[in-house]
Amino acid sequence: RFIQLHQNNFSGTLNDLFAHLPNLEDLSLQHNMFTGAIPRGFGKLSKLDRFNVTSNFLSESIPDDLYDAVNLINLRLSDNYLTGSVSSKIGQLSKLESFDLSDNSFTGSFPSQLKEMSNLKLLMLANNGFTGQVLNNLGMRLRRIELQNNSFTGTLPSTLGDFALKSLFLHTNDFSGIMPKGVCDQVSTEFENFMKASLEKLTADCDLVNC
Repeated sequence: RFIQLHQNNFSGTLNDLFAHLPNLEDLSLQHNMFTGAIPRGFGKLSKLDRFNVTSNFLSESIPDDLYDAVNLINLRLSDNYLTGSVSSKIGQLSKLESFDLSDNSFTGSFPSQLKEMSNLKLLMLANNGFTGQVLNNLGMRLRRIELQNNSFTGTLPSTLGDFALKSLFLHTNDFSGIMPKGVCDQVSTEFENFMKASLEKLTADCDLVNC
C-alpha cells in the first residue's frame, strides 16, 4: 500500500513495476536522483492518492494517463526537468488538494480546468514558463497560491480576495492593474480590518500591481 523511499540516493529510471501494484496508495520518491520520464500506467491505480517525485532529475512531459488516477489527493512533481503543458484532463482530478509543479520547465496557459477542482488547497506553479491570464472562479478552498517567476499577464481576478489565503506569491510576472480589494484587506494593518486579516505572506511587483 505504501512505498516511501524518499531522501536517499536512488538513481536510474523509474521502474514501471510501480504502476503494476493495484493496491498502491502512496508512492513517495522525493529527494532522490531518478532520471528519465515518469512511466505510463499509474492511471490504472484506482487507490493511488499520493504521488510525490519532488527533487529528482525527471524529464519529458507528464504522461497523459497520470490524469486518470482520479483518487489522487496529493500530486507533487516539483524541482525536476519536466516540460510540456498541463493537459485539460487535469480537471478529472477532482479530489486533488495539493498540486505542485514548481521549479520545472512547463509552458502553456493557466489550466482552465483548475476552476473545476473545488477541493484544491495548495496550488504551486512557480518558476516555470506559464503564460496567459489567471482564471476567475478558482476553488474557494485555496489557502496557498504560488505563481511567481512565470510569464502570466493581465489583471488579477477579483475572486482572489474571496479566499482565506495564507500565502500568495505573484512576483516576477507581467500582471497589471490593481490588487483585488479583498486581498488588500487581508493584509491590512488598519484596526477595522485587523480581525479579518489572514494573509501571512504576499509578494507582487509593486510597480505593476499594488493595493
